[in-house]
Amino acid sequence: MSKKKTVGKCALCKKKNIELRNSHIVPRLVYQRIKSHPNTRFRNIFSIKDIYQDGEKKPMLCAECEKFFNNYETTYANKILDSQNKIKKIDYDTNQYIFSLNWRVLYDDLYVLNSLEKMNDTIKETFISYEKILNTYLNNLKNNQVPIITKEIKNFVFFFEDLNIPQELIQQCSSNVCGYSFVTKEYDKFIIITMYLGMAICTVYTPKNLLIINPNKTLKEIIFKKSIKKTIEEEVNYTTRRVIQQQSKNLKEMKETGLYEKIKDRYRDK
Repeated sequence: MSKKKTVGKCALCKKKNIELRNSHIVPRLVYQRIKSHPNTRFRNIFSIKDIYQDGEKKPMLCAECEKFFNNYETTYANKILDSQNKIKKIDYDTNQYIFSLNWRVLYDDLYVLNSLEKMNDTIKETFISYEKILNTYLNNLKNNQVPIITKEIKNFVFFFEDLNIPQELIQQCSSNVCGYSFVTKEYDKFIIITMYLGMAICTVYTPKNLLIINPNKTLKEIIFKKSIKKTIEEEVNYTTRRVIQQQSKNLKEMKETGLYEKIKDRYRDK
């Protein structure tokens, strides 16, 4: 039986009444590199009954936009994931990959999961503006127009091993994948963060009206980067601990329901 087609509006190009692909939020290539067994299943960390063959997918993009994103994903995989090199400086292709990745995370938060619904109106409106800026940038890039991104938005990549994070947390969360949006407690930075394979990939929006003007641009940039690193360090610590707590809760539920034994039987060497 053929899969049911989903027809709707593409989240990126906004074309209506078009067939939507079952798009990955975090690209499939990431999950491919996490798999250590051909029959690996990825489970929703907050709902263990939800199983994904190769990561979470949702009807989001048309075929044309999906293909556009795939170009940057492949380049990124060859440069970073397969070479196992640390990102010392974010080059052009990696920058575009990060924008495409984190735009999907933010769009999902805003319009699919509605996870930002309970935030106050000012914060939510800022995230909506944030998504529109990224959307316009990606569409211009796709349509071979000059893509211009405001200086208020920057990408960063942090490796867990370079952050002050307990080694046991890094080891236990090495195969977890997650992405979400949040605002700092000072309400000065709006951050989209995606974590996988020991990396925190971040897109940071610092609206101009929230910045303190500093005439020394070099000093300002150094202070900004340091504060971002500290913010991400705290966030990764919080999230990895929360994931481990959830995993412990899931393990208990799996044992109580018999799911744990079924999984053991599946992977037991025969």
